[in-house]
Amino acid sequence: MMLTLKQLLGARRWSLIPVPSLRQLDQAEGDTSPFLGTFCCKAGTSSKLQPSTLLDLTDLTLPHKWYPSARSKKRLIVLHVGPTNSGKTFKALQRLQLCSSGVYCGPLRLLAWEVAERLNKSNTACSLITGQERREVDGARHKAMTVEMADISREYECGVIDEIQMIGCQERGFSFTRALLGLAVNELHLCGDPAVVPLIQDIIATTGDSLQVQHYSRLSPLVPLSRPLKAYSNVKRGDCIIAFSRREIFSIKAEQFNDSSSGYDILVASDAIGMGLNLNIRRIVFSTLEKFDGTRFRPLDVMQIKQIAGRAGRYGSSFQKGEVTCLDLYDLPRLHNSIAAPSVPIKAAGLFPSLDQLALYSSVHSSRTFATILEEYIKMARLSHHYFLCNCDTMLEVARLLDEFPMSIKDRFLFCICPIDLDNQVVTGALLKFATEYCKYGGVSLGTSLSSSSTQIPRTQGALVELESLNKVFDLYIWLSFRLEDAFVDRDSAITQKELCGILIEAGLKMVGSKKTKNVQIKRQASGFNTREKSQANLGGFSVDKDIGDLLESKKNKNETWKESCIFEDDVESSRLNLSIQELDYYERKDCKKAQGPSQLWTPKWVS
Repeated sequence: MMLTLKQLLGARRWSLIPVPSLRQLDQAEGDTSPFLGTFCCKAGTSSKLQPSTLLDLTDLTLPHKWYPSARSKKRLIVLHVGPTNSGKTFKALQRLQLCSSGVYCGPLRLLAWEVAERLNKSNTACSLITGQERREVDGARHKAMTVEMADISREYECGVIDEIQMIGCQERGFSFTRALLGLAVNELHLCGDPAVVPLIQDIIATTGDSLQVQHYSRLSPLVPLSRPLKAYSNVKRGDCIIAFSRREIFSIKAEQFNDSSSGYDILVASDAIGMGLNLNIRRIVFSTLEKFDGTRFRPLDVMQIKQIAGRAGRYGSSFQKGEVTCLDLYDLPRLHNSIAAPSVPIKAAGLFPSLDQLALYSSVHSSRTFATILEEYIKMARLSHHYFLCNCDTMLEVARLLDEFPMSIKDRFLFCICPIDLDNQVVTGALLKFATEYCKYGGVSLGTSLSSSSTQIPRTQGALVELESLNKVFDLYIWLSFRLEDAFVDRDSAITQKELCGILIEAGLKMVGSKKTKNVQIKRQASGFNTREKSQANLGGFSVDKDIGDLLESKKNKNETWKESCIFEDDVESSRLNLSIQELDYYERKDCKKAQGPSQLWTPKWVS
C-alpha cells in the first residue's frame, strides 16, 4: 500500500500537504506522486532516509509520472499556434465554453479576469482564482485562474493553457510545465507561438496523450513603419508606448500626457502587455529595444518583440491595421528584422522540485538550513534534455533571511515562494515582521494601515513610490492570508486598503512630473479634484480627503465600476489617460477590521 509523506517521515510528525508548484499551496488532497512510490519501495517504512536514496530523491528526469490522475486519462492535446491576433485563444475558449466543466490557465491575473467575465456574461458560471483573489460563483463548474494556481486535484472535461510558449521562461516556466503535465482533463487546448511546437511534441510523446496541431494566420495586417516616432509629441490617438521600468513609465506619462484636456488617448505600458492582453491599439511604439534584467541591459529577443508588436491592430476593434515603430531611428532595422524573422524554437521546459521532494531530501540532512538544502538539491538534480531548472535566486535569498526562524519546512517553503520585491526595504521588512509574529504568536495582524493623513493624493514621485511600497505590503499579506487563513486574519482590511492605495496611485499619476504648480492646480480642478477642501468622507472605515470621497461616491451613485489605470498586480505598469483597465469592486468589499497585535512594522512617511 502507498505510504503517505507523513508516514514516511515517521517520528518527525511534520504536518505537510502536497504542494504542486512554487506559486501555489494546493489545499486539496492530492495523490502522492509515483516519485514517492519509487522511494517507498526502496526505503521501506524506515523513518530515517539513507544516503543511498539521495540519487532517487534528486531524479527529475520523468516529471510526467508525478501526476497519476492525468496519466490515467488518454488526453486529447490540441495545440493552437500562430502569431498574435490570429484567433487561436478565441477558438480554444469557444470549446471551453461548450464543455460541461473546464479550467482556463493564463499568465496574467487580468487575462483570467477577462475569461471569467466572458464566460459569466455568456451564462456559463465561472469562478476566478488567483494568488491574491477568489471570486467563487455558486454552481460554477468552470474556473479561470493564473497558471500558478492550476487545479490538478480535480477532473475537468476541458482545459486551456494560454501563452504556452512561456513554458521556456526561466522564472515561471515550471508552472506551465506543471499545468501541461498535471491537468486531469479529457481535452487540453494549448495556445501560443509556433516556436513551442517541437518541444510540446517531444513532451507529449512521453505522456501517452494524443496531439493535434492547428496553425493560424493573423486576422489583420501588422505593418512595421519606415520612420521612427522621434518625439513623444508625435503620438496619436490609439498609440501604445512600451517602456521597461516604472520610472520610465511615470516619466513618459507625467511629462507628456498629464493634461486630461489634451485630447490624447494613449497607453503607456511595459513589455508585460505582450503576454496576451486584448486592448484597442493602433500603433505600438518601442521606447527602446533593450531591457534591464536585474543584472545588465540586454536586447529583447525576437519572440518578445513580435509578441509586443502584435498587440497593435486587434481584429474587430476600431483599428483594423496594426502599426509598429520605435522612438529612435537606431532601433528600426532590428525591429523590422525581428518582425520578419521566425521565432527561435524553444528547446526545454522549466521545472522545479515540489515541497514533497525537498522535504524528503531535507530529512536526510535535518541539521542543515533550508537554504543549504535547496542549494545542494539544485546542484544534484538530474533532468532530461527536455527540461531545465527554473531560476530560484529570490527563493534562496528569502530562505537565507528566514534561516533562524523556527518554522516547519512547509511554512518555510511557503514564505520562501511568496511574491516579494527584495529590493524594496519596506516590503522586505514586512515579510520579516510577518514571519516573526507567525513564529512567536501563531497569528499575524496587518499592523500597517492607511491613516487620514496618508489618504491624500501623492504629489511627488517619491511619495508615489512609497505608496506603491505599501500597496505591495498589502498584496503580500493577502497572498499569505489565502494560504494561512487561521493566522493572517485581516484579509478584508488588507484588500480594502490595497484598493484605496490603487485609487490614490491612479490619482497621483495625474500629478507627478508636472513642472508648474499653477498648471497642476488647473488640471486638478478641471478633473474635479479640489485639494484645498479637507472635509472628510467615510469610506470603508477610513477617513479620506473629500476629493477622493466625492470621486468614489460619484462612481457609486452611477453604479459604475472602477478599473485601475496602473496594473501593478500584473506588472504591466500601464497608465491610460482617460480610460482604465482593471476592475475595482470597492463597494462590494467588507468594512475593514481594526488591526490588532504587536508593534508595527517600520513604514514610510505616508503611513502612520
